[in-house]
Amino acid sequence: MPERFIERMAVELSLSEGERKALEKAARISLRHRTVPTNASPEEYELVDALWEALGRLGSNQINAMRFVILTNTANSTEGSMDP
Repeated sequence: MPERFIERMAVELSLSEGERKALEKAARISLRHRTVPTNASPEEYELVDALWEALGRLGSNQINAMRFVILTNTANSTEGSMDP
């Protein structure tokens, strides 16, 4: 969803900052098509492929575990590397 559309909706609906951020997040997570960044490593491409193949069959525990690992390592990363 284009940013201009989100901004127009936020203004027209007099959304608070929190509501606008929630709308932006909802728009971002609902994207059905994404492009892998050109600077992604071969390992990241492989991970994306494996995840793509598993979509529709993942359980809540698997999703939560992956989210935990990604968010934990991202928050602790000092140079963008997700290596432990």
